[in-house]
Amino acid sequence: MSTKNQITKKRILITGGRAPVALDLARSLGSAGHEIFVAESLPYTLSSYSKYVRKTLQVPSPAAHPAAFGEAIQQILEREKIDVLIPTCEEIFYLSRYRDLFPMSVRAWVEEFKKLKNLHEKSQFIQLCKEMGLPTPKTETFTSRAELISRLENGTENKLVLKPAYSRFASQTRIDSLQKLVVEARTISISSEYPWLVQECLIGTEYCTYALAQNGETLALSAYTRDFTAGKGAGISFRNQLPRQVEEFVRTVIKKTEFTGQIAFDLMLTSSGQAFPIECNPRATSGLHLLAENKEFSELFVSDSNSFSSEILQPEPNAQAQLRLALLVYGLFQCTSVTRAWNWAKVFWSARDVIFAWNDPLPFFGQFAFYFEAFRRSRRMNKTPIEVTTEDIEWNGQTL
Repeated sequence: MSTKNQITKKRILITGGRAPVALDLARSLGSAGHEIFVAESLPYTLSSYSKYVRKTLQVPSPAAHPAAFGEAIQQILEREKIDVLIPTCEEIFYLSRYRDLFPMSVRAWVEEFKKLKNLHEKSQFIQLCKEMGLPTPKTETFTSRAELISRLENGTENKLVLKPAYSRFASQTRIDSLQKLVVEARTISISSEYPWLVQECLIGTEYCTYALAQNGETLALSAYTRDFTAGKGAGISFRNQLPRQVEEFVRTVIKKTEFTGQIAFDLMLTSSGQAFPIECNPRATSGLHLLAENKEFSELFVSDSNSFSSEILQPEPNAQAQLRLALLVYGLFQCTSVTRAWNWAKVFWSARDVIFAWNDPLPFFGQFAFYFEAFRRSRRMNKTPIEVTTEDIEWNGQTL
């Protein structure tokens, strides 16, 4: 896939600079000659250390101070004469609420709030897929602990999935027998503002996708399986795999929602050949790493939409990436067999490390400060390190 016209150099603001995808995006766009700015609410970010980032600007926490965050972004866009705004994490929900304040000249990869909300909230997303005629897992929503416990106690299934309507990294997802889920349900916080889902437990191969879209057209697409994870669901190794059914699902949802921006789906491909939706993240996810080294990928964010090719950009067939430090910290403990150990070694020695680059080495060393701060805060707040890296930017359904 290529664009027809020569690309004019742009001033680009990336938000969520803590994320590895933000670093990969900054390098991809920066190496193409664009000027990269990063806005972040954390004092330590991976992207800040990159030679491709001209300036890192600290902003208020969008979760704690949404209006101040929106105003700060508006001022940065105007002061730095930004041409393109690219969110990478859940700050996109807060940007969406305040995007009408942004200069008209800025190309913001930010969808309208209602569309983002319907995709992000897990039960609404499943209902949306059902209305499109797509196969979906049986899903029930509960806003009362008593009703949830009664449902579990009177169920007949061998195993179910229990998870909040708003979450990330599968950090609160439980997949277990009804008896054990009843015990779990007695301890969770549940309300109309914070609902929980009971979902059919599907058997198959889980795929994680990433796509970039413009007005319902899929511009770029990748998919991978989670061979190694940090915690329950945060992938740390990525190998290109894109079954036809997965591609068809992604393209269908993007087309029918007329979506613009970065969007990701977790899908279960069953033995019957059907792709069932699990959840949607209407933001950047790790599948971006499989596309980032392709120069045509960065062009998509800055090119005139009229110049896009009809062909979907996909990773090279053998594309692989990893978070090498995380693979050492988390992945080694998942080597529970000779086969797993061999697979770990193959990934560790052959896949591209997302953080380290010979021509841009400082983020590799900067990540230690970032992760040390995450571990320090996790001990103080009694949360996992992964959870504390997103708490100040999360959107969990609260009114904005």
